[in-house]
Amino acid sequence: MASLIVAAGILVHNKVHDKKQAKREKKRLAYEARYRELEEEYASHQEKLPRQRSVREHQCEPRHGETLGPEE
Repeated sequence: MASLIVAAGILVHNKVHDKKQAKREKKRLAYEARYRELEEEYASHQEKLPRQRSVREHQCEPRHGETLGPEE
């Protein structure tokens, strides 16, 4: 009789554990899909923005009235 109670307890425990695991997996997949959507949205947003220039590119430009090469 005690073994039946223990076996029933184990079965109930396994069933509850499996349900929780399935729920976690479903939630994980939903988060993964949302993350993928956000990545795609961010990438498309970045493509629309003008390319930012680096500091080095700004430093290489001549100022108004100046030349970069040696003066002839």
